[in-house]
Amino acid sequence: KQLWFFCIWLNRYVDWNNDEEVDTFHIRHMTEGGMKSQAFITLPNLEAATIAVSESHSYKINDKPMIMSYAKSKP
Repeated sequence: KQLWFFCIWLNRYVDWNNDEEVDTFHIRHMTEGGMKSQAFITLPNLEAATIAVSESHSYKINDKPMIMSYAKSKP
């Protein structure tokens, strides 16, 4: 429940009038296996990602702090 609230909160980093940003924004929530409860979020640009990481790191969901970090870009 709180994870979905957080995902909706992340929407503020996307310009919904810009088709390129909308197409770039993705959330993939892992629900099984060794990566259960982890999520991978793709934001439209480095600026949005930097702000999201700084504002969200250690945000608590179900009394557990989130660990936010940058992923390596695909070539």
